[in-house]
Amino acid sequence: MKKYLQILKISVISAFEYRTTVISSILMYLIGVGTMFFLWNKLIKDNVTIGSYNLNTIMTYYLLSGLFITNFNTRTTKHYERLIQNGDLNAILIKPSSTSLYLFFRELGVRLGINIFTFLIFFSFIVLIPSIRTNVEITPYTLAWTGSFFVLSNIFLYLFFWILGIFAFWVITTSGLRNIAMNLMNILKGQWFPLDLAPPLFQRVMGFLPFQYTMFYQIQILTGKSRPESNIQGITVLILSSIILSLFAAYLWKKGLRRYESVGG
Repeated sequence: MKKYLQILKISVISAFEYRTTVISSILMYLIGVGTMFFLWNKLIKDNVTIGSYNLNTIMTYYLLSGLFITNFNTRTTKHYERLIQNGDLNAILIKPSSTSLYLFFRELGVRLGINIFTFLIFFSFIVLIPSIRTNVEITPYTLAWTGSFFVLSNIFLYLFFWILGIFAFWVITTSGLRNIAMNLMNILKGQWFPLDLAPPLFQRVMGFLPFQYTMFYQIQILTGKSRPESNIQGITVLILSSIILSLFAAYLWKKGLRRYESVGG
């Protein structure tokens, strides 16, 4: 385990080396939040609320969503594609360690480093703007539940995007899969709009799928809109989904490695 923690440490440090790129991406997201402000300001101009949201609470939602934009995403898929397509996987396969664990801790370190920047920037906005701060509940209860969902949802996301990356063993590029996954995920996790504004049937279906728990539901917790029974349901869905994906990923990885070694030979 010590060697994997060393890989984690090196990856975190490497993420800090590219802080300019990370910060610029976050600033672009903030510009997007500003655009949403003008859009929602226009929509709510003649109405006090849309659903349960007024202008203040909807902007709170979008700023809180920024805390989760640097979770595992399609970049993980792209990293795996490069390893496989460029032949860089060879150097990792001969290392005296588990290839899967090596790659996981390397990706995890990068994500941790980037998440530090993200948290500092977006949390600063949330704390410094009084009208936003009053809508957020920062208590041991909400932090404990959010932390649990954050960890489990990132495990699920890593497995999900790892599986997409494994398809690089069979296809020339995963760009199509990445584009579909990115746009679909943005809808299903609630990045484009709060999912409780969607039709009731859609909301009920999403309650049994893991996607909303990677962003939307965590915002619900931080704004005091969650219920204990829903928290337990969400944790259960994430755990079961991760178990299923891990089994499927392990199967595809072994199958892909056999093909990779055969082609490489």
